[in-house]
Parts: sequence; C-alpha cells; structure tokens
Amino acid sequence: MKHDWTPESLIEHFTLSTSELAMIGVNDGHNQLGKALLLKWFPLEGRFPSSPTDLPETAIAYVAHQLRVPVHVFQHYKWRPRKNEG
Repeated sequence: MKHDWTPESLIEHFTLSTSELAMIGVNDGHNQLGKALLLKWFPLEGRFPSSPTDLPETAIAYVAHQLRVPVHVFQHYKWRPRKNEG
C-alpha cells in the first residue's frame, strides 16, 4: 500500500458511501471505525490488513472524521487477525 496519500486519493479510496455507512451501522465509535477501515481496505488490496499498522494513519484520520469519532478510538478496536490455515 502506498504511503503518500494525497487528499484526492483519500477521497477516492476512503470516502464512505451512504450504503457503506448503513452497512457499518450504529455502535461504538471504535467498532464503526474498524469496520469502515476494513471495508475500504479490502477493495484496494484484495485482502484484509494483517495488523492495524498496515492501515495508513491519514486514512484512519480521514475515515474517523467522516464518522465523527476521535481517531484515537481505533486503538480500542478488537483486532482479530485471521488464523493461518494449514
């Protein structure tokens, strides 16, 4: 994933649509933010992030702003990485 996100690329790749907002639902801010970031990341990478550090800080801040939640709530998102199969 690239590291220099321009405002235009953030808007293009991390803006939440009305239907995505409905899918995320209304719950705790950290859950809304975590679900929104996973939802927007998957189409870009074709996979879910391996860890929270995979997600660009600028994207986290941009999505948090859209959801009107403080960016720091993301640290409370219960990260459950997928177990290795095999």
